[in-house]
Amino acid sequence: MKVSLFITCLSDLVYPVVGESMVQLLARYGVKLDFPGDWCYSG
Repeated sequence: MKVSLFITCLSDLVYPVVGESMVQLLARYGVKLDFPGDWCYSG
């Protein structure tokens, strides 16, 4: 199974452990992840 995982900049900034835990959990079950683009604006 392949899924797209969209983690917003705000959640990545405030709760980075949540995204990391989701990636680890899905990988444990063999789910292939796609991270669509870099949505964070730094300019």
